[in-house]
Amino acid sequence: MDNTIAKIDKWAKTFDLPIKHKTDDIPQERRKLSMRLIKEEYKELLDAFEDNSPVDIADALGDLIWVSIRKCRECGIPIKAVIDKIYKANMSKLDTSEEDARKSVETYREKGVEASYRRIDGNKFQIYRVEDNKVLKANCFKAPEEDLAKLLNPDSVVLKYKPIDNDLEYITVETSDELVKAFQTISRNINRYYGTVCIQHKEMNRFKSLMKDANIIAKDGIYKVKGSPFSIKINEVSETYF
Repeated sequence: MDNTIAKIDKWAKTFDLPIKHKTDDIPQERRKLSMRLIKEEYKELLDAFEDNSPVDIADALGDLIWVSIRKCRECGIPIKAVIDKIYKANMSKLDTSEEDARKSVETYREKGVEASYRRIDGNKFQIYRVEDNKVLKANCFKAPEEDLAKLLNPDSVVLKYKPIDNDLEYITVETSDELVKAFQTISRNINRYYGTVCIQHKEMNRFKSLMKDANIIAKDGIYKVKGSPFSIKINEVSETYF
């Protein structure tokens, strides 16, 4: 990966194309160009598969990877770290005990999905849909969005909550205005009047700073936007629990 990125960077410098080392806004014309290039390469890949041409498939896949990494470098996205986070999330699709696997299967069956599990590596269990053998997410699955948000915005605060009849959600906020909107969103989707939100202990100081600017008041662990009818309970949790 390092060698590939180095080659793409060298090419970009040769042609005087931008490389950024932090996430930033990209001019509209650059965004449009990037999306056009990605669409073109994707179309070539579809055509290559349609023609069943290994050479054209390899060429199209290589070009698609190239333009995608190039866009990451232009946006200041640390692609190696992003891949690590996605790998971690994908591996969390596995249960680590047969008891947990049974619980995951039961969760899907309650939703009307015929699921089962198989042992694939020591004490790792894969959940799958019986109908087509599609791999399903275990109950312990953790989506990468929260980790990616912290990677790209280290000064942000991430709020974790569980909406009505849905999986866990993560909202990332960097400003007081975003915090107010997050409280409104959570209040509309939580299934109790006093909804519970989790925040990592290490982020509480940043949260309290944003809270003052957002005109959020707190009493006995209950937080609410001044003038709003909804209240939210905040739980400080460890990074492991989060």
